[in-house]
Amino acid sequence: LLPRPSRRPPIMIGSNGERVLGIALPHVDAWNTWFTHYRNTPEGFASLNEKVTALAKDHGRDPTEIERSACVLVAVEPGDLDRRNTEDVAPLEGSPERIAQGLRELAEAGADEAILVLSPITESSIRAAGEALVVLDGLNR
Repeated sequence: LLPRPSRRPPIMIGSNGERVLGIALPHVDAWNTWFTHYRNTPEGFASLNEKVTALAKDHGRDPTEIERSACVLVAVEPGDLDRRNTEDVAPLEGSPERIAQGLRELAEAGADEAILVLSPITESSIRAAGEALVVLDGLNR
């Protein structure tokens, strides 16, 4: 790259396969998983997170140096869920308070970041997700 960057760009791996993780974990800054891989539950994320921690240790990496990220299926307009790509995964849904609580539970399971996958993606769903984030911010104070 020219001009040379002032710092190395952060690298994230989006895999759950042992072979790819074994190759990548010694070098990446973050790991991400899609909601279908952990069934969109804090317990499922915690299980995958433990796997990543173990693999990082096995490959000589301090697991605390790797950020943990999860894509989360969120349905803020119940009944309007686009089922084409959800593979029978239950979305995080309900009031802004319930969505905020679900995100907090995901954080307690080890997620440093949540990437919200809204279904459907509409102006009103984006606004409702924003309300949940305001609630979450209030819970974290």
